[in-house]
Amino acid sequence: MTYLFKPKGPMAYNWIIANMKKIFFNVLVLLTVFCLPVGLSAQTIVASAGEHGTISPAGNVAVLLGDNAEFTITPESGYRIASVVVDAETANEVNVTANLVAGDGVFFYTFENVTADHTINATFEEIPTYTITVVAGENGSVLYNDALVSEPIVVAEGATPEFEISPATGYQIEALSIDENAIALTPVQLGGYTYTFEPVRAAHTITVSFELIPVVVTTHTIVATAGENGTITPNGNVDVEDGEDQVFQIAANDGYRIASVLVDDVEAINDLVNGAYTFTNVTEDHTIAATFEAVPVTTYTITGTVIGGHGSIVPDGSVDVAAGETYEVRFIPDENYAIDTVKDNGFLRYPVEGTGYIFDNVYTLTNVSENHEIIVVYKDTRTYYNIHVEVETAGGDVTPRDTSVVGGSDVTINVMPLDGYRISRLEIDGNILNNCETNEISFRDVQTDHNIKIAFLPNSIDENVFSSLSVYPNPNNGMFSIDLSNIEGAATYQLIDARGAVVETREINVANGETKMFNHKLDAGTYIVRIIAGDKVYVEQIVVE
Repeated sequence: MTYLFKPKGPMAYNWIIANMKKIFFNVLVLLTVFCLPVGLSAQTIVASAGEHGTISPAGNVAVLLGDNAEFTITPESGYRIASVVVDAETANEVNVTANLVAGDGVFFYTFENVTADHTINATFEEIPTYTITVVAGENGSVLYNDALVSEPIVVAEGATPEFEISPATGYQIEALSIDENAIALTPVQLGGYTYTFEPVRAAHTITVSFELIPVVVTTHTIVATAGENGTITPNGNVDVEDGEDQVFQIAANDGYRIASVLVDDVEAINDLVNGAYTFTNVTEDHTIAATFEAVPVTTYTITGTVIGGHGSIVPDGSVDVAAGETYEVRFIPDENYAIDTVKDNGFLRYPVEGTGYIFDNVYTLTNVSENHEIIVVYKDTRTYYNIHVEVETAGGDVTPRDTSVVGGSDVTINVMPLDGYRISRLEIDGNILNNCETNEISFRDVQTDHNIKIAFLPNSIDENVFSSLSVYPNPNNGMFSIDLSNIEGAATYQLIDARGAVVETREINVANGETKMFNHKLDAGTYIVRIIAGDKVYVEQIVVE
């Protein structure tokens, strides 16, 4: 670095040498000092700067008479020049701030044709800042300095910040405003826009929203029509985007069916799938027209039959039912009767396991598609009790012998001994009556089973039943022994079946109360052994297994 000093005399030269150290304090420079001849004159410009900036050169700057002197003024970051005043506090004071020449972050002021001493003083002030708020909707972004704006941006006064607005793929700018003032955009700008602020002097707000880019598509028209007794959906003029599919649902009214489907005047009824026709990859206009016709009626016969009586059925006989219809077969049992069995075409429908088919005496046939033959049998629901009569010996009859009666009813059993016979023994439910005289046995309000045993005997014979007349084993297989310890002499042996018929009769002779063995080939059942000895009759019941 070279500085030119022009001392006006020996004393000036000495002053330069003496003050070099002050002028270049703490500055490492290579100094070349030229001292001009004493005859040349120089002017002094005193340069100074306030805080937050510099002026260069600074201090007392010597300038040759008539030369120019340029000063560089540099504000610190975040500061700017407040004022530059020349010859302050003199009659020639002037503010030259407006005369500064701007450079790259620095400013220049030049004294031209210096003919007198001067002063120059620069002062600085903090540069004001302002906030720019970005309000961006979804499906787009706003960038500042290539970074996504997520919070307000602070810029210095006078800055010219630039914001890049970018819609997401498939979207465009819907609206853009600066401080609520809308910005008119061209179709080209809707796809992206850069907004630059003029030198900022106040806070601002950028508001932007985005929208889907309207898709311009080609459409084709399908004219859909339907005749009477049916519908096509959709109908009329239907617009379809190029390349898209379009489905038409065709439905006939009740009692009708689809007769024809003409697509571009060509029959396409066989192309229906579940009543729908589909145009695929539509690239041109089309027509589709549906017509309908009455469905021929198909009927099936349902026949109802009651076997065994005690109720009725609907239908009583046969009835015709249209195919697909629902028909209810109704069962009407007589009083005290209920359904026993129901068969449909031979298949048992009641009773069955599970939920069954018949509810409240109704059998519902749904979607009838075949003939049905329904057969019902009813059963008596009353409680019955058995009256069992066993005639142990011949000599009379009893009617009825075995019968069933409804619980709570009355029943009379008629007893009819033959001429010359009487009832010798009557047992009713285990209660035994000997030598009783009666023509009937009556039960009132029957609530249980009853068992009657009755034996007849000629009037000329007394009958005794002794416990000593024992048959063993009992039950047996037809071979048994009889203890005859109370009988002596000739006697008659009789074997009588449960009906009162004599199976066998033989004469026996008993000596010394012996025991005799008998062997018969008998069917299983109950039999009576009777021994007649003189004027006495001995009876015992045996069981053959």
